[in-house]
Amino acid sequence: MLWFRRDLRLHDLPALAAALAHERVAPLFVFDEALLAGRWRSPNRVAFLLGSLAVLAEELARRGSRLHLRWGRPVAVVPAFAHEAGASVVYCSREYSPYGRRRDRAVATALAAEGRTLTRLPGVLVHEPEAVRKADGSPYTVYTPFRKSWEQVPRRQPLPAPERLPPPPPLAAGTLPSLAELGLGTPSPQSPAPGEVAARQRLQRFLDEGLAHYAERRDLLAIAGTSRLSQDLRWGLLSPLEVVSRAQASPQFVAELVWREFYYSILFHFPEVVHQEFQARYRGLPWREAPAELAAWREGRTGYPLVDAGMRQLAATGYLHNRARMVVASFLTNSSTVAFVVGTLICAVPVYIGYLPVPNWLVSLIGHDRLFEQLSIAGQFQPFGIGVIPVVGVLYFISFAGLMLYINLVLIGERHWAGGSRGVNMGWQYTVRAVSLAITLISANSLLANVNRRIDMTSERLYTLTPTTKRLLSELRAER
Repeated sequence: MLWFRRDLRLHDLPALAAALAHERVAPLFVFDEALLAGRWRSPNRVAFLLGSLAVLAEELARRGSRLHLRWGRPVAVVPAFAHEAGASVVYCSREYSPYGRRRDRAVATALAAEGRTLTRLPGVLVHEPEAVRKADGSPYTVYTPFRKSWEQVPRRQPLPAPERLPPPPPLAAGTLPSLAELGLGTPSPQSPAPGEVAARQRLQRFLDEGLAHYAERRDLLAIAGTSRLSQDLRWGLLSPLEVVSRAQASPQFVAELVWREFYYSILFHFPEVVHQEFQARYRGLPWREAPAELAAWREGRTGYPLVDAGMRQLAATGYLHNRARMVVASFLTNSSTVAFVVGTLICAVPVYIGYLPVPNWLVSLIGHDRLFEQLSIAGQFQPFGIGVIPVVGVLYFISFAGLMLYINLVLIGERHWAGGSRGVNMGWQYTVRAVSLAITLISANSLLANVNRRIDMTSERLYTLTPTTKRLLSELRAER
């Protein structure tokens, strides 16, 4: 039996390769009620999942097999289906989240009680968390040494998709539900096409057209300079091993994929990061409760153009650029001092297709020493310029100096953008807020020049960064 979860593909799937040794294979996907009714459900996410399952079912049928769909709690459904199928072994890809690991332990126990085995294999990561450790055996908590160690671990060769599959047992396939049946609304029309076939097309297009320019374009929010493969990696439509193997021409892109591996390692070794700050010294901070500010942040009405552009892009497309993700997260916590857990729920639940509660967009918030402030990020990545995040139509303004910022916003912005774009007020409200932010940053000597401090814009207090933060920010500047 092959239990699909978040590995909805046939290329380079070790669990599938192991199952092929048997005369019959029964592919199964379980609609886990705990997840479907949980806090991460949304029309975009579920629609992408359903579409990917439909494609997977077609690909299995084309190879002589059949995808079986069942509902309920996996601890009950998986053993029951294994009994129906007459399966002695259940193969699946490993899970690393706290919930997934608890679920798999419970399923393994239930199967063992009936004399069956749950065999968990790699497939979600390039290297397993246990394979990348310090010399003393402890896990890494800093990215750079993790990456250097990760690069030394030998990679296996990606596996091809099988041409034919063993026949399935004579069991009912089940049917895919609709969003309406699940009580969900309409997804964004700009969501990417679901399924392994579309994901592989996106990968090929990026390798052909985007990989060579990735290093210089990846941080520019106003252009399509990233791979846009996050949802495909999240749902396992692409093998991360295959992506890394085919993207060796861009060390920068591979390094970004290592960030994904790093945060999975953090999640695996320190599962408490889902609920609390990574470093103990940041726990117990006096977060504010500010419902009106949270609503403005979520809806892109803060008055800070770059923050609002990012949040509106997320609402419109189900996607958020990595740099915008850092900005909106940092803004919520560092500038508004609102708890990141609240922001995670508000931001991720309604729209984000590829979201996994791994702290890749919460790095500074859970205690990893990387802090970002909105204007210095903007000025670093596109100096003396004006940008538009595609689709959203929200302008963000960037400059190296307060004077240029003022000229952009007041002399140019008020003349050309007063009245807004797609209902966004781009007049003096943004001008006043952005200029006041710039003045505060300049007065603190921190607009790009001073990387040793960050600003709480709500109370205008200065916080001295730790030595680790200084080093990481210096490395970040050197890389760019």
